[in-house]
Amino acid sequence: MPKAVLVMDMPEDCTMCKFWNSKDDECYATGVEELSLNSEEAKPDWCPLRALPEKMKVCGKYPQPDRIAPSYKVGWNACLDEILK
Repeated sequence: MPKAVLVMDMPEDCTMCKFWNSKDDECYATGVEELSLNSEEAKPDWCPLRALPEKMKVCGKYPQPDRIAPSYKVGWNACLDEILK
């Protein structure tokens, strides 16, 4: 089955999330009827939202002194750029 990605701003807690249904106190993403307002964590463990990974540092000119061009780093960063467009 194909996969999909939704890019949105990371909410600080459930009440700020686009998946939270305040009428029924339910998370549309998981079906959980639990609110994380009183927890020490801003985002509960059961939340499926994950932050995007950081870009990798690419330094110097190609090829590097060890003669290995870090093309995977360039590709990683290009992929993140495409997602964030």
